[in-house]
Amino acid sequence: MPTRPNQHDLEDISRAKFRLCLPRKWVVRDKSNDYGIDLEVEIFDNDGNSTGIFFWVQIKATDSNKPKRILNVSFSLDTLNYYKTLDVPVLLARYSANLDSFYIKWISNIDLFFAKKNAESFRIKLNEDNLWSTDTSSSIENYLFKVRAFKHGNFAFPIPISIHVNQEDVKGDLSSIFHNKLKKTLNKFKEFVLVTKSENALFSVTFEKNSLIIAPPEFSGCWFHNLDKRKDEEFIEGLSADVLIGIAICLLNANKNDIGASIIFKAGLSERLVMRQEVFTSVFQGLLNSSYQDETIEIAGKLLDNQSMEATAVTQLNIAFLANNNKSKIKSYEKFLKQRLDKAVNDNKNVSIGICHYNLGNYYSHIHEFTFAVKHYNLCRKYAPIYLNHEYYFSELASVLFRSEKYSISATLYKCSLDIKDNSKVKGLFGDALMFSGRYKQAISTFEEYLKQAENPIDEFFLKLICLKALCTKFEIEKQTRKEKDALKYYESVFENINVDDDSFDIFLKVLDLDFLYHSAWYNMGELLIRKNLNENATICFLMSALINHGDIEAWINSTIGSMSSEEYIKLLPSIIRTAFFFNKEDYLVELYSHLESSGQKEMIFDLSKFIDTILSVSSEKKERPTMRILNEQNRFTEIDDLIRKLKDK
Repeated sequence: MPTRPNQHDLEDISRAKFRLCLPRKWVVRDKSNDYGIDLEVEIFDNDGNSTGIFFWVQIKATDSNKPKRILNVSFSLDTLNYYKTLDVPVLLARYSANLDSFYIKWISNIDLFFAKKNAESFRIKLNEDNLWSTDTSSSIENYLFKVRAFKHGNFAFPIPISIHVNQEDVKGDLSSIFHNKLKKTLNKFKEFVLVTKSENALFSVTFEKNSLIIAPPEFSGCWFHNLDKRKDEEFIEGLSADVLIGIAICLLNANKNDIGASIIFKAGLSERLVMRQEVFTSVFQGLLNSSYQDETIEIAGKLLDNQSMEATAVTQLNIAFLANNNKSKIKSYEKFLKQRLDKAVNDNKNVSIGICHYNLGNYYSHIHEFTFAVKHYNLCRKYAPIYLNHEYYFSELASVLFRSEKYSISATLYKCSLDIKDNSKVKGLFGDALMFSGRYKQAISTFEEYLKQAENPIDEFFLKLICLKALCTKFEIEKQTRKEKDALKYYESVFENINVDDDSFDIFLKVLDLDFLYHSAWYNMGELLIRKNLNENATICFLMSALINHGDIEAWINSTIGSMSSEEYIKLLPSIIRTAFFFNKEDYLVELYSHLESSGQKEMIFDLSKFIDTILSVSSEKKERPTMRILNEQNRFTEIDDLIRKLKDK
């Protein structure tokens, strides 16, 4: 009879042993080895009531008798990073069969700073401090209650912290002397922190291996490495300031933005941030989301004045996130950009002036102030002609002009961008500009090239190609000088006095002869075709109307329902749904389901809603923000997003 491998027996024993270590009132459940998780533990109080607190356990068992093997555990970096993203705390439990003991460590407290570049695994080192003892269960419970308090923000100033020195000396001072010195220096921040015992502390401040580690319960901590390389002068004062900054970073990373920002600004630590670009970068986003946004913008300006161009890139990247619906933040961002422009003008640096105008152009483009955007883009190329060598300058200016309904100029600029560098996304936008400038045949060929080239084609451009090919062939039109005002005037003069019937068809043709992209003509032609039971033709008319006027939910609903009952256009249904939802969000779905219910098709709603949920779940929507670029050392404009990724990789 085959025997089970020894490792399986060891795993079963280690699970059973771990259960025995826990209080009887706690409930332990198997986790089916999800992502290596072995057990789920739920904590109950002395009265048998659930506290609602859980933690997960991964057990790593060994029968080795070698201390080095027992106290070192190899883990996949992907797994560790995954565990760190979980809302449920994960405990590593190392079981030594030889010692019949457990060593434990919370995954969130593992510092991955020393992971080797391109490594796939990481060795976790344990020590005797991690040995399970009679007090460990109560320590776990205390820790998890702190996690809850921290998550819910149930704390105020002064924040209780504990200090641990896990090395014999720090900068020549014995650990006990260093501990007292630091505690005394931290006293000047007594409004914000209170040094106390571990069991009462919300943050632990640990010194080991010449690193400073500030860790809240379970959330990502903050590490300052290479303390031994710091200068002796004012070492302890700088370290105490970094303790406060580290606490602020942890709070900001946990979205406790106001309390984190208040430490930075009320404790007088903002100037230290100006000197520490990498620290400022890590807290900048949270500071912007706090009520200290004006102070944050001021620091950003100082950093740009004092640091290298690389610092400029990192800072500007984060400032770009200001582009949201918060009007006060948008105004702060505008003020900041204008201050940068004023400084560049005072310094009489033409390239810097051009960069500032470019960033202002992107800013005004993002908030739909197109006249100002065009003004600053034009000033950008005046002061920094180097922008004319880069494709993105033309495509960004083309985008502004398209949204200003200057379609022909927009198409010309998109073509300039493509001549410098081919780009599938720009090609799709070029096709769109050609379509709205009346060059329908050229738009068709451009959309076809786009669909062949793009890895993930945009549904809108695919649908426009389908409509243009069908309707331009039907009406034998290749290009047109669109007379939008004349079409509107004619349509309004005659449409109020007629009913949608056979006689109105010629009116629609007259309107389309003036402007082939007059959306109301297509919509009403669709209604006429429905009455004549020409449903497939009606569907393409409704779809054309919706693609021209994105906000016409009724046109989207009619094209959705029409495609569902059409053998020819059923294949368009997923693209129609995604595009309609992209432009109209939940309003489209609410009105679609309401229409089906009122038209006696209530039974369709359940199946259709499941289908739509599936369609929408596989598409991800990216929030736009202003693009910002700086001039790098190779005299090449670099996107901030690319630069920040490189910095993070370091």
